[in-house]
Amino acid sequence: MHYETDLPSVHLEGETITALEGILRKGSTDPDLEFKLTHETATYRFVSGEEFMRDVTLPAFFRLFEVVLEAREGQITLTADKWDTGFRLHITGDREWVQSRKQEIEHFFEAHGSSLRTSLERYLGIALAVTAVIGCLGLYYAGLGGVIGVQTPIDTLLFGALALITGGFLHYLLEVIYPYTLMVTGTHHRRTLPYLAT
Repeated sequence: MHYETDLPSVHLEGETITALEGILRKGSTDPDLEFKLTHETATYRFVSGEEFMRDVTLPAFFRLFEVVLEAREGQITLTADKWDTGFRLHITGDREWVQSRKQEIEHFFEAHGSSLRTSLERYLGIALAVTAVIGCLGLYYAGLGGVIGVQTPIDTLLFGALALITGGFLHYLLEVIYPYTLMVTGTHHRRTLPYLAT
């Protein structure tokens, strides 16, 4: 069986990484775990969260990372991509194992993730465009469209397009200010917003 889904926004650090590792290993026979962390052109590989949290030579955080667990029952892969808005879960293997792993992993990220950041990522651009179009149509039909340059109902589409462009810019800004997914290394996990300090 194969299962794949998007996961919510999350910043993994300290005890959360240890808890994630426990969730991934749970219910698996002979599990092999690998953390693959990428920063610029360098890629670091570790067999446990504890191992990389002790490494003081690592960068403060990683936006691009992959966590892979291979066991007799199947494989779990968590993939975070810096700009592809993304945090994806892939599970392949025995049906019962996939179902149990899926439920526990999704529950873990629901408990530790940021629902506000996830909602902003998924709906900000569309919400801005719909609001702009409805607002402009409301002004047009109220006889106030000329105030903002809406001469016909079709003109509202221009405002919708501008709202989508604004949403794209805000998405970029949001990714800089509060990244969708982040893995914070052990020596930096107590600092507030370490990604803004570098």
